[in-house]
Amino acid sequence: MAYATLAQVKRWLLIPESDTRDDAEIGELLDLVHAEVEAMVMKYADALPSQDQVLANYEAMWAAGLFRMRREKTEGVHDYVKFAVERIEQYLAAKHRRGVRKG
Repeated sequence: MAYATLAQVKRWLLIPESDTRDDAEIGELLDLVHAEVEAMVMKYADALPSQDQVLANYEAMWAAGLFRMRREKTEGVHDYVKFAVERIEQYLAAKHRRGVRKG
């Protein structure tokens, strides 16, 4: 289960919670992003947190960026995605000061 909620992603996209037209697609993107976030966390930690509000915020931003990339059909990576990935890495490195796990 993702750290972020559908409502958090929709806030980044400026979509009202009552507008459910894109919920399935946003949910799929959120699941994809969550799997990536979990892989990033496991580079630093021995276990996944059950909740983490910092990760939730960046996870929502990342999913929103992917959604915008699909809609805008632009080349390259959306700034939301770049920023979220960078900040997640920084957050995890700071939180788990020992750095990336070996093995």
